[in-house]
Amino acid sequence: MTFLKSNITNDKIKYDIKEDFVEFEIFILETKKELIKLVKFMLIKLQESSCKLPIRIKMNDYQKPVDMEIDVDNISKSVFKFIIDVKQEDFKRFFKFNFDKILKNNYDLELDYNGYVKKQFYDLVTEDKLNKISFDYQSHPYGVVFNLVEINDINQVLKLVSDMLLILNKADIKKPFKMRFKDLEFLEDTVYQSYDTTRRNGENDYLISHDNFMNFFKKNMEYFVNLANIHYQLEIEDNSNDVDDGWSVAVDKKKQRSKAHGNAKRKLFNQIKEIQNSV
Repeated sequence: MTFLKSNITNDKIKYDIKEDFVEFEIFILETKKELIKLVKFMLIKLQESSCKLPIRIKMNDYQKPVDMEIDVDNISKSVFKFIIDVKQEDFKRFFKFNFDKILKNNYDLELDYNGYVKKQFYDLVTEDKLNKISFDYQSHPYGVVFNLVEINDINQVLKLVSDMLLILNKADIKKPFKMRFKDLEFLEDTVYQSYDTTRRNGENDYLISHDNFMNFFKKNMEYFVNLANIHYQLEIEDNSNDVDDGWSVAVDKKKQRSKAHGNAKRKLFNQIKEIQNSV
């Protein structure tokens, strides 16, 4: 088995010469341009080793160029729907032609709709249990799925994100982060790949470079915080002497909780603005 990696990005492919075919797999996907370069380099290496076997790729969707011959085996009960064998002289063109199709996978097409794909999330939590993130680097073939679950202190959350990146780096997992959203902000130097899963609400799927994720997270903290559970200090004033019945007391406590939650959220978002402006 041979690995080929870009010198510019984290893009990485692997191939293995078998008896009847060359098994090909995208190991890390960040950019189309660098992947095409790696495919071209792989074909050169195969030619140098006098290997003329067809290249096998597994996909969930494909389109055959009119003038190209390919062998397709339908394996719809597996993780992938198709095993496709392509002649070496046609593989680069097939790869470029079907790049958007390659990005279709069971996580995007099934988990987001029906939940057929089993999630494998790992949690990082602060000692006080008030800040928590979760990440899954196995379920999606090309990306790490990330969630901000609980938040009380934005600096503690940043520490958890930093710990997560350190864990992934030590395990040599440089996959980008898979996100789905409609409108978020990218810094100019962010490396990412977008792809359309034909969702009617206008959201697209994105693979955001592992190396750029921390700054992306800082720049878009409001988005993540709005999806998280915000913890806040609650000191309920005892106004029971001012009311005549339990119903009025319950309504008053509900108002105080709502006020405390709003104050905590405003404090968080003021901190977030400072961090966003520093990126």
